[in-house]
Amino acid sequence: MRAGRVFGLEDSLAAPKTAIVNEVFARKFFPETSALGRRFRFPSANAETTIVGVVRDFTYNRIRENTPPLVFLPYTQFPSFLGNLAVHTSQSPAAIRQAIKEVSPALPILSATTLDDLVDRTLTTEELVARLATFFGLLAICLAAIGIYGVLSYAVAGRTAEVGIRLALGARPAQVRWTILREVLLLVGMGIVVGIAAVVAGGRLVENLLFGLKGADPVTLIGASLLLVGVAAAAAYWPAHRASRIDPLVALRYE
Repeated sequence: MRAGRVFGLEDSLAAPKTAIVNEVFARKFFPETSALGRRFRFPSANAETTIVGVVRDFTYNRIRENTPPLVFLPYTQFPSFLGNLAVHTSQSPAAIRQAIKEVSPALPILSATTLDDLVDRTLTTEELVARLATFFGLLAICLAAIGIYGVLSYAVAGRTAEVGIRLALGARPAQVRWTILREVLLLVGMGIVVGIAAVVAGGRLVENLLFGLKGADPVTLIGASLLLVGVAAAAAYWPAHRASRIDPLVALRYE
């Protein structure tokens, strides 16, 4: 509840009509003042309705929808408006259906379901899109990792003769490894900076496919960047490590 009160026993059929609205309703119809205490009239109602509470906005049908102006009415004052009945219980939908039949056998019940099932049906499309996006995202990461590893391994292995020269001139193996690793990480770092800039620039194009995330989500960008840095470091370190351990004369003759 954002402001005001919830419905209570005082909202009887004989009492003045009351309603609770959401924030969209309050901003749309009462932008310059508080909605509490304000009155409006339904075309099908004979009396004015007073707003006694304002609730937070929430999606009503689908998670991607824009929240519409909503009005909530007490059943005790508007019994003819009942279309859906929500029951807080641990019983199954079949048990609820049976209980309603025992009270009012003539009352038609179109469907009875749990909130979890209703949410699952609503999220079917989103879950499918999320699964496909996850699969193709992992595939893209794997292809990028394989490509980076292959290119860097080949490039570092091609510098075996250079490693031999450095070792022959007195460089320590650790210095040679760090030199190669630093150059590779600098190159990968420049690529990551360019990639992040591209993601930030084009992130708005895919935000409509995301829920609860921005196009440039920091956690996702940092995780992907660290993964690629780790792959690049491994791709550069192991060939450099092998080259730094061989005899300088053998390394000089390496083609």
